[in-house]
Amino acid sequence: MTSPRRLPATTSQKELVRIYADADPTGATIEFGVTTGPLSSAQPSSWVAGTWDTWTAAASSATSLTPLIGSATATPPATIAVTAGTYRLWVRISTGTERPVIDLGLLEAY
Repeated sequence: MTSPRRLPATTSQKELVRIYADADPTGATIEFGVTTGPLSSAQPSSWVAGTWDTWTAAASSATSLTPLIGSATATPPATIAVTAGTYRLWVRISTGTERPVIDLGLLEAY
């Protein structure tokens, strides 16, 4: 089991995420969302665009940055607003023919 991603609930920040793929996915649309509770298996009801960073062919992985996560009243304000608590972080990658949704694990706002 991996440790949860931790972030202060009073600020906003982007999280670096690694995506493993057989081919370069950075031309696809990437979106992030959260669900409340550590045991949630439901997918988010709303999604927010993220950005791709780097594709590394040798590692078959790409890095991506989430939108700002945290407080809606922080400067700058979070695009995905959370309060103190435990969430599940999700990613959705949309290509012309596929739309996989991946559970990235726990996100703990403190």
